[in-house]
Amino acid sequence: TQGVAADGLEVIQGAATPVTIVFGKANGETSFVGWKNENSVKVDSALVKRYRRSITDADVLLATLEVPHGAVSEAIKAAQSYPVLKVLNPAPPLDKPYQLGDLPLRHVDLLIPNEWEARQLAGGRGALGKYSVQQVTEYLGNSDGAECVCVTRAHEGCAVYNNGRYREYPAYDVDANDTVGASDAFCAVLAIYKCAGYEMEEAVHMAQAAGALVVTRK
Repeated sequence: TQGVAADGLEVIQGAATPVTIVFGKANGETSFVGWKNENSVKVDSALVKRYRRSITDADVLLATLEVPHGAVSEAIKAAQSYPVLKVLNPAPPLDKPYQLGDLPLRHVDLLIPNEWEARQLAGGRGALGKYSVQQVTEYLGNSDGAECVCVTRAHEGCAVYNNGRYREYPAYDVDANDTVGASDAFCAVLAIYKCAGYEMEEAVHMAQAAGALVVTRK
């Protein structure tokens, strides 16, 4: 009834759905304990290749690291020669700094990590907190980095490096009840507005509004 296409869904016999348990504080802050079963689910490059048409026909490819890096890399590469906005939210955080391997950040149009994830992606240059948010954000957007980088910082807003320019955007001042889903809403709305041709400032404004609405509700 919501118009969501289900033709890309597969049932994998004997595979249990991954589980994430969320612990919430009274002030809305959360922490997560997750269990992943990559070996039984087998979301790999071969699976992505079977649904390549779904990627190349899309307006936006929004990927996370909930699935193995090989599958994410294959999806991003599949969209290279097509007018698909390629967005990567590198969450959940990596176990080790700079663990992305062959994941081609230079092929990502929009990279949206939180501050911790950004420092991990920056490897030795930013992982120890030695460098400022601006330095880490610019580092991820330069040389072989993503075209545009937006580092989310929860109640401190976000930092953006786009077209060679750095800017910080303050967050909306709201009473947080539950922060679960705020990042998902932010990434989705930012991707939608960028795909629709809005300037980065307006896209960030709407994405932060979406995130702010999410955290006010259980």
